Amino acid sequence: MKTIGLLDTSSFEVLAGENRQRCGSPLFAVDQAGKIVFAGGVWPGADGESGERDRALALREAWRWGTVGVAMCDGHLMVWAIPLTLNNQLVGGLLSVTHEMRVLETGGDDGAGRIDIRAAGAWLRERCEALNLTNADALAARRASYEAEQQRAYVLHDAQSRKAAAIRSLYTLEERGLFAAIRAGDRGEARNILNRVLVAVYHYGAGNVGLLKGFLLELVASMFRSAIEVGAVPDALWGGSFASLANFAGVETPEAMASWVRRTLEQLMDAVPVAGSTRGADRLARTLRLIGERCHEPVTLAAAAKMAGLSPSRFCAVLKQETGTTFTSILNRMRVDRAAAMLSRSDAGIGEIALRCGFADQSYFTRVFRTYRGCAPRAFRLKTSRSDAAKSAGSTVL
Repeated sequence: MKTIGLLDTSSFEVLAGENRQRCGSPLFAVDQAGKIVFAGGVWPGADGESGERDRALALREAWRWGTVGVAMCDGHLMVWAIPLTLNNQLVGGLLSVTHEMRVLETGGDDGAGRIDIRAAGAWLRERCEALNLTNADALAARRASYEAEQQRAYVLHDAQSRKAAAIRSLYTLEERGLFAAIRAGDRGEARNILNRVLVAVYHYGAGNVGLLKGFLLELVASMFRSAIEVGAVPDALWGGSFASLANFAGVETPEAMASWVRRTLEQLMDAVPVAGSTRGADRLARTLRLIGERCHEPVTLAAAAKMAGLSPSRFCAVLKQETGTTFTSILNRMRVDRAAAMLSRSDAGIGEIALRCGFADQSYFTRVFRTYRGCAPRAFRLKTSRSDAAKSAGSTVL
């Protein structure tokens, strides 16, 4: 029987069920190299060496700092990891994964809601500690060491020069990408780049509130110019967003400054007109045709967005604008239509049809099928066979 430390198949299945019920995300158990040993679902992104590398990175960070390890995976997936130990040695880890949109304020495109990764990871760590799957004392010692190292880093940073030219050089490399994302209306990419800019600025400018404010106002002014270049109405932009400048003047903490800049970005993106809508609609139609041909495969949102040449967040926005629905709903409808045709034309089992139509779980397939067809797959097959029999009988009488 396969095990990772003290984790066996049955204990993993219990944890995977609890994790999915708590946060709606699948759970995976991996070895130290990031290779999946137990799976509580289908890995939503690219696997192979790149997937193993990303999972191993999250696990190493979790073990290094004695807390939840978080990493980006496959571009737009977020993974959080908990170390599994045996005799105070790292032997593997538990990982859960979700799309970055469920971590951002908007939540997921399927309406699943926002995930607080910190809370989800803390819960999973506490469950592992309670089940003796990881060494609680060892993790606590590593966390204490991390906090001490962090305090030393703060002292060093405070001693460093925080000249304006030095700080500007840190985010100059990101500016062009940020402004390009704003002009393209790519909200998700703009958020990602802005977060990196803020990290760089605060890392070297912490403690000098005046300097931080000056750079952030300079950055925001440049962001607005980029939005105006693609047709945003200046009066709406400047009047709506800079009405809060008086409040910003009284802000004294980096966290509050970051919150203000992020809110400003959201207001700015709302004012950017959707560019190239006709081209976007054509691209979307072509992508939906490709998804229809491959709906029985494990098609992810990231893969669909890549087909369309868009970021996942932009793809979801165009999809919602053009169809009024979500990627998950469209993919499920395609799969259900495929399953309905197979139920009518073949004698294959329900479970086999579910797998051949892209559903890894038969009970989930049944729920989705009932949502779109109004009955369970078995009842649909029976109804269809009766209808065909009635048509055949009518033809015989004629």
